[in-house]
Amino acid sequence: MYRDDLQEVSKDEFVKRMEDNLAFISSGGTDYRRETARISLEIVVELNDFSIFDNRQKVKIFVKSKLAGLDEERYDDVTESLYHQYRDLYLDKNLSEAVQEELIKRKKKRRVIFSHVSGKID
Repeated sequence: MYRDDLQEVSKDEFVKRMEDNLAFISSGGTDYRRETARISLEIVVELNDFSIFDNRQKVKIFVKSKLAGLDEERYDDVTESLYHQYRDLYLDKNLSEAVQEELIKRKKKRRVIFSHVSGKID
């Protein structure tokens, strides 16, 4: 399932991923989502150790300690943003070629099914 030589996510890669996420959301997301993406990016820029990001609960504890005074929903959303972006990046770097190819096939199949349901064809 994983490659033989597991690779860690670098700060540059994680910052780039979060910048890309912010740019994507800024082109059509709500103010709330843009602010969540901006806060998430700020956290990543300040850090050098990403070892907590593979555990959702540790991320939430960290976010709450770093960002006092936000509402619970914002804590949850920033936590989910950081956790999922890190996890996706880590998996992109470390899943074997065979697993990645299988995931691509499944995504394409899902699009075909969705396009028939929605009436849209890619």
